[in-house]
Amino acid sequence: MSSRAAFTKALAAVAVAGFVLIALPAASQAISGTNPTLTGVVTCDATTGNQVVTWTLTNASGTSVTVDSATVDDSGLSTGATIDTTATMTPNPVANGTTSTGATRAEGTATGDYHLVIAYTFAEADPTVDGEVVLPGGCEQTVATSTSTTTAAPTTTAPAAAAAAVAAAPQFTG
Repeated sequence: MSSRAAFTKALAAVAVAGFVLIALPAASQAISGTNPTLTGVVTCDATTGNQVVTWTLTNASGTSVTVDSATVDDSGLSTGATIDTTATMTPNPVANGTTSTGATRAEGTATGDYHLVIAYTFAEADPTVDGEVVLPGGCEQTVATSTSTTTAAPTTTAPAAAAAAVAAAPQFTG
């Protein structure tokens, strides 16, 4: 085979390989792309005394994902208990390059590892992502105390009495 024929054959192989890579379905790209990530931020809701975890699912998978479930795993808690066993993530589905958020709550005294496990799908795969926060505890409900204030009756000043007659200085004649 001539070198020109070998070059043509190699070029054809590269062109076919390039075509196959370009023609892969979105699901294959997503599976081999960046998996969605899940992060959480803990705040104290002083009106309820609960610790609130705001979860953010970031989708950079290359395709839209659908959240099938978002379930709390509180098996790592040292103290306290979870209040919400699931989170509603919105929006759902989550477009590529966007985020979805949801919230869960735990008792104010809860401490330890607190997970949200999200099962999601794109195309024909069913992967999961796990986010974790550490609950610090010490969240207490602030109870407003009612203080009663009494308003004193307004004081009035009586009108000044007419000037009293001034006694005339005694006159001595003499």
